[in-house]
Amino acid sequence: RLSPDTVVFNKVEAGALVVIGDECKPALERSFLIVPDCAGEWVSIGGKQALCVTPDAPVIKSFIGLEQGDYSDDFVGDSSLEGAYVKSVR
Repeated sequence: RLSPDTVVFNKVEAGALVVIGDECKPALERSFLIVPDCAGEWVSIGGKQALCVTPDAPVIKSFIGLEQGDYSDDFVGDSSLEGAYVKSVR
């Protein structure tokens, strides 16, 4: 059984639960679970709702390989996120 204690991600990659924040709107954040298939499903992880997306999804593609605190140079996803950055990776 996988748990946050046994699987740790340091960068945005397949399998990671990623929270994208907005430096312009600190209360605004979006959570994504990066999966190889079945994108579009919503899952609850640790009481947080996350959208399952593939690594090629426009909303996450520009963050692949980045670490917590990094900003995307070419983010084209959710237009409500103006100053999008990787808030956390688990």
